Amino acid sequence: MKVKVFLLSCCTLLFSSCATIITGSKATVVIDGSLNAPVTIQAGELTYERVDLPQQIEMPRRHLDYPINVSLDSAHSVSVKPGTKMNMWFWGNLLGPGLIGMLVDGLTYSAVQPRYNTFFIQEQDTLGTRILTAHSYPEPKKHKKDFFHHEIGTNVGFLSCVGRSRMDKTGAFLEHQLGCEVGDQCNYFGPVSLGLHYYYHLNSRWGVGLAYQYAYGYKPYDKMSEQQPVGWCDVLVRSHSLMAAVKRQWLECGSLSFYSKVALGFQHRHVYCSFRDAMQQTRTPDDKRWLLAYQLSPACMEVGNRVRFFMEWGYGQEGVFTIGLNTRI
Repeated sequence: MKVKVFLLSCCTLLFSSCATIITGSKATVVIDGSLNAPVTIQAGELTYERVDLPQQIEMPRRHLDYPINVSLDSAHSVSVKPGTKMNMWFWGNLLGPGLIGMLVDGLTYSAVQPRYNTFFIQEQDTLGTRILTAHSYPEPKKHKKDFFHHEIGTNVGFLSCVGRSRMDKTGAFLEHQLGCEVGDQCNYFGPVSLGLHYYYHLNSRWGVGLAYQYAYGYKPYDKMSEQQPVGWCDVLVRSHSLMAAVKRQWLECGSLSFYSKVALGFQHRHVYCSFRDAMQQTRTPDDKRWLLAYQLSPACMEVGNRVRFFMEWGYGQEGVFTIGLNTRI
């Protein structure tokens, strides 16, 4: 069930967004200038041989942080970098697809647009040497962003993968040995997890740390007699896990960033029966064991400065969908 939900969620991710649909995966950058000769422009895998200025370049948005090289010949060249900033269409997801659309825009890099979309190239004489210079538009703003090494946060996750197969085996015992039937689970989609984490950020891209997770789930059963319930029993699962985690930020624009993370460690899981009312108690499966714990979250997003809201899409102990808050210090 959880795997189907995860696959369905992935399909939903592929068909919902706002910035991706409206602005596409490419951005336009203009190279202008006062040169009297054709130039060669090298932008990643794109090459424009001996073209006159101004020249429009259609760049993949994921390459906006890569340099563009403009040259007259082998001795006269200059590099410029468009950079990234927030694409305002990104916030249109709040009126439609919501958080899922935001994740899609992050995965396709449509959440960003060029910080500088026009460059003016000119030739100057410096101490008798002719050089090319570049001026970017709009004018750059001076802003120094603080960097914080430590991150502490908490989260709640839905559809944790803990103990499903073992709970089904315990439920099968109740059905076959005690004549129970599966009860109703209103507004319940699967085990829920609560967690705490700490990361030490080595730089603006990589962070390493530890994550603790507590997960809880249940499945109700009842015993019928002449179509009337005479007793109830819940199959419960509780899990405590501790995992080493690594996260990598792959896109940042202002207060918004996108990242992926992976975690691996161990858990202590307990699956057991809890009888209620007049149902006869008997010897039922009681499973306690140490197991591998893991979490793989390829699509994650956080927004904020010192205090950040985040959501993560993945599979493992934390769940398929996770939301939370963290703070940088």
